[in-house]
Amino acid sequence: MDWIDTLLGLAAVAVAGLAVKALNDLRHQIESMKRSVEDIGGALEKQHTETRNTLRAIALSVDNTAGSLGRIEGAMQDQVRRRV
Repeated sequence: MDWIDTLLGLAAVAVAGLAVKALNDLRHQIESMKRSVEDIGGALEKQHTETRNTLRAIALSVDNTAGSLGRIEGAMQDQVRRRV
């Protein structure tokens, strides 16, 4: 009977060892996924910042263009008034 107990004990140790290895592998995979998600998040944040800066530059350009057009329109109206 002792040899059966010994075999069962060895089998339990082997199963426990496999379980520990599986859990360790899973932990490494989860850590890798976490790093990937963090990298993606960082890239998206950078892209968001660049997009926001681009949109601000476009808005400023539109404002400047509108101001220039307003000044041109005013100057043209002054010319028309002088001729009339």
